[in-house]
Amino acid sequence: MKRIVVGALALALVPVAAGAWETESTHLGLTEQAAVSSGVHLRLQVGYGRRLGWLEPLVVAPAAFAELYRRLETVPPSSGTRPDNRGRQTALGWLRAGALLEGIPAARNRNHFYDPVHKTGLTGKGAGGLGEFAWETVAGGSLPGQGMAAPDWIAAKDNELGIDRFWLELERAATAPLPADRDQHLALALMCAGAMLHVLEDMGFPANARDDLREYLSRVGDTGADRGSRTARLATFLYGVLGVPAAGKIERREKLRAFFTADDGTGLADVTASRWYSGGTLPAEVHKVPPDASPADVVARVKEAQSFASPAPRELFLKRAAGDDGATLRAGGVCLAVYRLRDDRLSFSLPDECVAEQLTAILPVVGGYATGMLDWLFRGQLEVMVRGGTAVVAAPGLRLGKGTLTVLVEDAQGTRRPAGESVAGSGDEIGHATVPAGGAKVVAVFVGVDAAGERIVAVGEREVGR
Repeated sequence: MKRIVVGALALALVPVAAGAWETESTHLGLTEQAAVSSGVHLRLQVGYGRRLGWLEPLVVAPAAFAELYRRLETVPPSSGTRPDNRGRQTALGWLRAGALLEGIPAARNRNHFYDPVHKTGLTGKGAGGLGEFAWETVAGGSLPGQGMAAPDWIAAKDNELGIDRFWLELERAATAPLPADRDQHLALALMCAGAMLHVLEDMGFPANARDDLREYLSRVGDTGADRGSRTARLATFLYGVLGVPAAGKIERREKLRAFFTADDGTGLADVTASRWYSGGTLPAEVHKVPPDASPADVVARVKEAQSFASPAPRELFLKRAAGDDGATLRAGGVCLAVYRLRDDRLSFSLPDECVAEQLTAILPVVGGYATGMLDWLFRGQLEVMVRGGTAVVAAPGLRLGKGTLTVLVEDAQGTRRPAGESVAGSGDEIGHATVPAGGAKVVAVFVGVDAAGERIVAVGEREVGR
């Protein structure tokens, strides 16, 4: 195995953050990679009239959102996610801010777990009764060692950064009468999107897909009090924000929950739980294993010592395991764990060198899922045509279901007023409306469901005379 030097002192130099991937480094890197890999830049330009796309400045008035700004004040200025004194930053900045806010306060991280095998969120069972101690150690306060399943948290009514708020803000980003209000609603929608990306990205963290709270009790410094997830700390140490690998294969799904978990095992939590061990879910130590034991017998005993059926070793080399460095268990050319045979005891571990290999495989996969979900959230793109005094609205390739179509006309000052509302028709052409004289732009907004029964807000616009 290629060796890297990652000492406890070096790791301790990075700030502790409660949660899976560390928010101010890896989460921001993953979210940025999803943004640049997605088609949202173009959709902001075409559907929402934001010429600069991700670089479009948007203002959220500090006076109107005091609680939001109180939370943002806890974020270091160096993160680049805090707006200026006027409440202005770019569209991408608001997306990044949402990714950070999802971890503030630390109690939100309880809801970032999903075990697809047992179909549960964080139960704390894997912490051996140390659930409250674990949170007190990594979050700075005594919190319950249980939480809501991550896919349910996204849709929870009390989640102010969840999917319900996202759809509401995205609709208002097109229908609000005044430009300043539309800016504000779009920024809030982007924050919700960033927060939901944070939750999904945590499904790519092995401990969070395997109900492993014990992972967060790992030693990450040279004192017993400096504890957290060593895997998360190592990701920060190796990649920071700008070094996070680009998204891999972009994953497409018809339903939001399927990005997290699916019956066919293709959700991110499904893939992570079946592919990787976490620090607290390695096979338990197997006793009384002589060096000449049958390989099949040893593999069988190791499988019995696992809390999850997979990943599982197919073969183990006891002679190598008895050496000073032990032996490496691999799958697809990547280290899964290191195992050692000492005094007839077979044990497994995840040294830093092994985890570093895993990160090169895990992070691009997480980025691919995050990119796919971001595209899914902004998938609604309408086409508006103005023929004489009539606006015709089409939805080519969208496969919309039931919903309401609203057509608005924007004047030269940017104020929008409804010109018509109707039940959307089926097929590519879904409605039309009369355009009153003096309008500078026509905007169409569909609010309803798509053919898969999933909620959607679709938007399109056209300048009159073009």
